[in-house]
Amino acid sequence: MSALQCLLACFMLSLIALKSPCLGTGSASCSLQIGKVWLHTYTGVIVCNDVTEDMLYGWTLTIRFGKAPLNLLLWNVVEIEDPNNDPLVKMYEDNKYNAKLLSGESLYIPFKSDYNGSLPEVQGEITLTKKITPGITTPAATVAPTGTTQKPTNYDYNDVLKKSIRFYDAQRSGLLPDNDIPWRESCFLDDTCFGHDLTGGWHDAGDFLKFSYPMAFSVTVLSWGIVDYYDAYVAAGEAEHAVKSLKWATDYLIKCHIAKYEFVYQVGNPGDDHLYWGRPEDFTGIRPCYTITASNPGSEVVGEAAAALAAAALAFDKVDSVLYKDYVILLITHAKELFEFATEYRGEYVSVDGYYSASTFGDELAWAAIWLYRATNEQVYLDNATALYTEYNLKGSSYSFAWAHKKTGVQALLCKLVDFSYCVQVDKFITNYRPGGVLTYTPKGLAYRSPWAPLRYAAGAAFIALYVADLQTNATVAAEYKAWAKSQIHYILGDTGRSYVIGFGVNFPTRPHHRASSCPLPPEACNWGTFSDPGPNSNVLEGALVGGPNATDVYFDDRENYYQSEVACDYNAAFQSAVAGEFNMTEFHSNF
Repeated sequence: MSALQCLLACFMLSLIALKSPCLGTGSASCSLQIGKVWLHTYTGVIVCNDVTEDMLYGWTLTIRFGKAPLNLLLWNVVEIEDPNNDPLVKMYEDNKYNAKLLSGESLYIPFKSDYNGSLPEVQGEITLTKKITPGITTPAATVAPTGTTQKPTNYDYNDVLKKSIRFYDAQRSGLLPDNDIPWRESCFLDDTCFGHDLTGGWHDAGDFLKFSYPMAFSVTVLSWGIVDYYDAYVAAGEAEHAVKSLKWATDYLIKCHIAKYEFVYQVGNPGDDHLYWGRPEDFTGIRPCYTITASNPGSEVVGEAAAALAAAALAFDKVDSVLYKDYVILLITHAKELFEFATEYRGEYVSVDGYYSASTFGDELAWAAIWLYRATNEQVYLDNATALYTEYNLKGSSYSFAWAHKKTGVQALLCKLVDFSYCVQVDKFITNYRPGGVLTYTPKGLAYRSPWAPLRYAAGAAFIALYVADLQTNATVAAEYKAWAKSQIHYILGDTGRSYVIGFGVNFPTRPHHRASSCPLPPEACNWGTFSDPGPNSNVLEGALVGGPNATDVYFDDRENYYQSEVACDYNAAFQSAVAGEFNMTEFHSNF
């Protein structure tokens, strides 16, 4: 990245929004918000706030650019032809599941675009217009009920943990000799990288790609929950199952470490993968691999992998230190080598396809050092962690606690391991997420970080709040943190009248954007016709956390609506650990 591009990226990341005056016959106040800029690509979201009239039959969105955008892609819409054939105008319409908008609601449309030189200029003509004749009908989906709901006093956390682990079982790739999920079979037995066996691991989301970065994050955070909230797993009878599930991913991450200074960060080509809808066992497309090397560094990914293997070593040792003794040694050996790789050859990772590209790596380096200290008790790693904390200025609040943002996790762990001053930094993060902070809230109480899978962010923040609550010296603050975390986890589990965890509670989603679970058992066909079928998925993807509702608590249970209905390994990670943390709170023990 050139110095000019770097300055441009920093400027755009600090930009909140480019406001549109909404010329024409618009029915909402629309703006274009830039999210992330890297190399010659940027992403963002078009937001139309406070729709002024009911749109019962759908809507159209018109955007006028200062110059024609390059490879513009909008999600959740259907592009339509501009009647005037103006190259500076792009027109779109609803994509059935989001056709109905009511007065006062908001519309969020994520986008991605390439650019050469300067970014395309938006001249203020973003117009939302309602259709006045019936079009595509609203899908057979359910919405959280309005009005006051009777909130359950408790949930069966044991069952949630059990189902969440089972979700990871359903995501397994490779040879499945002990498979107890009838709609899954062995798959991708030819995954290799330069002659190295790359079978195994977890499919990332509803697709069949394997991304080491979010997979490693999931392992780290799941291990954290097992280690520090072990009682919850024992009570659920799931401790052994939990680490057995982890081993499917850690074995794969070890395989990805194909040389001392080489690590596989991706298997599968998104272009080929996303053109296919069917069973993983039937996929015949190309499965290339992509690596990080000393000359092509990626400290975020390699650092996260080091953290994952170190944290997992703690989890295996916790469950059975005798049985897993040799495996723990293997995990720590690879974690140390990966940490050396990440720190010795520092550089930002840029995915070949733009998926899961992060922007900084200081938090991952400190994160890995902390987990290595916890796994080895070697002071040098804690010294590294505090030095990296200072070097990369890891103070202050973070956007989230998720696959790309570990700063808050670093602060929370240093608060436990070093001193309380680090908890003061975590407090800023939690304050931003709690009511009165920088986030908006849905009418029913969800902290709404992003229109794309907001539940993962709420769950991540809830986990951090639970963890540092136990470190607080002020009992009132601790109680407030616990109560807020409980409100977010219980929102997910069903306090609004619907559960967002498949197979658990009431009114849970039945049409997740997940290929394998949508497919009927062979020999019935599974294809894009299955994708478009309005009926429920043929199989229940137990334990999977879906992306979540929109800003007004509306959730469309439609597999085409991947913005809300897709699932992913990283979605469940902090959620599962937060549920374990909820159980671990003293006041909940009497529930079981």
